[in-house]
Amino acid sequence: MKILLAHGWGFDPSSWNNLTKNLCGHKFIFTGPEFLVGGIKTDKVFPLKDVVCIGHSFGVLWLLKNKPRNIRGFISIAGFDWLGEYLPASYFLLARRRLLRNPEIQMRRFWKECGIENPDINLKPNVPVLLDGLDWMESWNLKREKDQLDCPVLAIGSRNDCIVTEIMSREMWGNYQLIMSRDGEHVIHLHKPKWCAKNILSFLETL
Repeated sequence: MKILLAHGWGFDPSSWNNLTKNLCGHKFIFTGPEFLVGGIKTDKVFPLKDVVCIGHSFGVLWLLKNKPRNIRGFISIAGFDWLGEYLPASYFLLARRRLLRNPEIQMRRFWKECGIENPDINLKPNVPVLLDGLDWMESWNLKREKDQLDCPVLAIGSRNDCIVTEIMSREMWGNYQLIMSRDGEHVIHLHKPKWCAKNILSFLETL
């Protein structure tokens, strides 16, 4: 099965390594903005149909905005359809200011907020693209696109995610198959890849 993966804000396709190691027998295609300079490149062209889409955080928003037609399934991992509805404008303004002042410190602060205590991510932040990403997360309202998905949907979240909280996940994905872990934080696919893969594989078997 072809799986199209979209990474979150502040990450690159290498953030999927832990998960894909546990999803054997599938073909992986990567998409998403180049938030980190020198990271793994995404595929410039991806199939327009017959794929399963998996997004993490901002990657869900990216897939809703750019999704292929006739997809077989859609999986959200700590994802959202519009972050600007839940976070105040001051959150994005402060992130922009910090990013412009000292990109490396801001990104390490963000990764810690995600649940990565000692990030070993040494790639250079791509500031212009990161700033674009903040604008997109604040302004893109893709609730309609989410509600118009004409394929099975699985949402995975964590109860101790401080970015996309349990309340947010249940409000956004409560009408779909939603599985919540008691832990894993915002990067549950990094912290609990086997658990995520088990639930994803069970979902894929139904397609």
